[in-house]
Amino acid sequence: MGEIGEIWDEERALYKERRAQRERRFREDILPLLCRYSPEDLGDKIVLSVEGSKIDVFPKADKILVRRTNKWIPRATRWIRQNLL
Repeated sequence: MGEIGEIWDEERALYKERRAQRERRFREDILPLLCRYSPEDLGDKIVLSVEGSKIDVFPKADKILVRRTNKWIPRATRWIRQNLL
């Protein structure tokens, strides 16, 4: 494969590990605090019911999708701590 291919393999593995760490931290630290929003775990996303609206949380990507406005919000963990907790 060559040296460049090996470098990309290492980068890809590191990227996957970072995503897994973000998801693990979210599920261990944040998710238990969100029980009043009736979280639905759908595998790659978690759906919250907030003030009559649905919010999709993507822990691996650390992003939120607000369905009502169809708006993506980066840094989901920070936004949740500032606005929901």
